[in-house]
Amino acid sequence: MRAQVPSAIPDSAVSARSDSLARLDSIAREDSVKRPLPRAELPARTEGAFAFRFNGDSLYVHGALTLADLLERVPGLTTFRARNYTAPQIASVAGDVGRIRLFVDGVELEPFDPRSGGIYDLSLFPLATLEDLAVERAADELRIHMRTWRGPLVRTAASRLDVLTGDDRANTFRGYVARRWKPGWALQLFLQQRSLQDSPLVAGDGDALAAFARLGYVGRGWSLDATLNRHRNTRTTLLPVGTALEGSDPGRSIPGMELIDQELLVRAALGTVSQGPWLTATAASRTMQERSTRRPTAGGTPFSGVRVDTADTNLVRRQYVIAGGFTAGALRLSATHRIRDIDGELLQQPSVRAALETERATIALFGERSPFDDVTRAEVHARLQPVPWLLLQGTASRTSEGEASIIFDTLGRTERTPLPAGRAFRAEAGVRLRGLWVTGGVLTRDSAVLRPPIILDQRYSAVLDGPATAMIGTIVGPLGRGFATHVTATQWREAGLYRPRRQFRGELTFRTDWRSRFRSGNFGFMFGGILEYRDRVRFPLDTTDVSAISATTVGLVAEIRIRDAIISWQLRNLTNQSYTTVPGLLMPTAQNIYGVRWTFRN
Repeated sequence: MRAQVPSAIPDSAVSARSDSLARLDSIAREDSVKRPLPRAELPARTEGAFAFRFNGDSLYVHGALTLADLLERVPGLTTFRARNYTAPQIASVAGDVGRIRLFVDGVELEPFDPRSGGIYDLSLFPLATLEDLAVERAADELRIHMRTWRGPLVRTAASRLDVLTGDDRANTFRGYVARRWKPGWALQLFLQQRSLQDSPLVAGDGDALAAFARLGYVGRGWSLDATLNRHRNTRTTLLPVGTALEGSDPGRSIPGMELIDQELLVRAALGTVSQGPWLTATAASRTMQERSTRRPTAGGTPFSGVRVDTADTNLVRRQYVIAGGFTAGALRLSATHRIRDIDGELLQQPSVRAALETERATIALFGERSPFDDVTRAEVHARLQPVPWLLLQGTASRTSEGEASIIFDTLGRTERTPLPAGRAFRAEAGVRLRGLWVTGGVLTRDSAVLRPPIILDQRYSAVLDGPATAMIGTIVGPLGRGFATHVTATQWREAGLYRPRRQFRGELTFRTDWRSRFRSGNFGFMFGGILEYRDRVRFPLDTTDVSAISATTVGLVAEIRIRDAIISWQLRNLTNQSYTTVPGLLMPTAQNIYGVRWTFRN
């Protein structure tokens, strides 16, 4: 399987993973090619220099292990990691930690576990179950559209084995197997086991088991499939060591947990989202079970200094999605209606999309009504490339007034908070210099209510934050002779909550197939370095603010591909920097992770 540079994925394309698993060779007969299983709709491509879309091996670009790793390239987004990749990971968009939404096969994943406080933990979802991922970048929120692996398009059975290990006994084992039968049956299976034993000083050891299965049938113009996606995550108590760092907050421990998240999805589809009329009907049931140990309160209140956590939680939510649309050439129209069954109450959430997408220009409209906070959202996205070397792109959104139930402790207690109406926009311009795109722009939003990330510390409180404006820039593309770069930089007009005033991330890679020696293309090599910097970040408590200290970190990555096997290695925090991204919770020192991904066709 050949590693790929992240790029846009047209709806008519098959992902790199499917292509590699389904490569027609002497084993597979020409008449064995089967029709693909259906896919959920992706938004139109409204960004030119770098579309923030990933497929196949580009999902693991530069050693990505979690969704947070993949999203760090988005300007205006800041990730916060409690510790290692088994500890909680969240992200803020323009300083708002509640503005990331996840969609899997068209179904929205909601963080309804009371421990999360309405904020999704980006360390939990198994990235390896995905076929592709697209980031829809509005000015004040990110919508992450993910589509799960569908397997090969041929009747030849295909399988894959990934093995990763490294420091802190960080082990990952995962396996894939897929098969197609006459006349249209399809089966995919996936299993992943991940574990880590962290330093005794901070604990936070973690273990995760993920399982994925799909059974489907594809007919002429129609299809039916059922998917099970289940992952179980455990973690011991994560201890703070902030007092060891000058100027850092002592922090609070994050108690251990055992969480089971399971989703069962059944989908019927007519047509395909890439051409002509299409219609899908999906029924999804999601169960979340938490068996964490409840810690007693001191003085009968959860705010007296001892952390209180949920225990033996068993929550079930159902979601029914009807989506349909029409695609003809550059025109794309669609409408989606979500019906959520929450404790017997049915909540309606309609949304519409319209887009004109050509090689030189795109204009896209999006509208949605949320039943959770009674907010209506309207957005417009535009991309214009009048000549190949010039790019103009941007987005603007408007949200109405509303009222949200914000969770303020891990027992799930909420308070109703009014939400102000707001506007946000992002405008960027770019030029291409011999293939290298250099872009710059501005990002701004009105006042917003910031949700507290109680998944990290119950002491954080909801606050009304004032308007925020930032300058953003990127440098993306080839430098020549096999070298390429991806640089993002953000500078806010002033320091704010949940966002560093200055943030920088730069990647420099060298990639070659060495065709002069390996004419078959069965060899590939990649080596790269990553430099990251962020200023001190403020987190609000009831009466004061605490901070995570500023940091500069360096990482290295390498891959060697030999036919269908990829040997990978990465070194995080090369300089052993002592730093925090969450107050009081120390990030790991230098950490090696290495392994192999290997595809087989039987």
